[in-house]
Amino acid sequence: MLPNVSAEVFRWTDANGQVHFSDHARAPSAAKEVEIDTSKMNITSELSSPEQLQRQAEDLDALRQQKLEQWQSKRKDQPTKDDWCNWARSYLQTIVGRVVFLDDNNQAVKVSEKERKERAQKLAKEIEKRC
Repeated sequence: MLPNVSAEVFRWTDANGQVHFSDHARAPSAAKEVEIDTSKMNITSELSSPEQLQRQAEDLDALRQQKLEQWQSKRKDQPTKDDWCNWARSYLQTIVGRVVFLDDNNQAVKVSEKERKERAQKLAKEIEKRC
């Protein structure tokens, strides 16, 4: 952080009513010095040289690359669109007729014929939309 900086700032209004600010008074009698508290401003010298700007740009590029690699890593664990479509079409063929649905523990789950048809219709719509 830079230390607090002080400078004279003047404010005046021209003949058209336009308000102006400057570091020197245009018309000394009409200009009023303005007090500005710069202690709470976020002023930094971190980017004061071309080398520091270059380093910041490289850091941002590295961060973007890291985020891209994380995103790609997450995506590779997911099935592709074709994989999902093939699975869904196969599953739809399975549930078209009478079936017994199983839970995660391979226990039979009671599903009415109406529920089975609703599941099949919902899956068919999803296949139509995605594939």
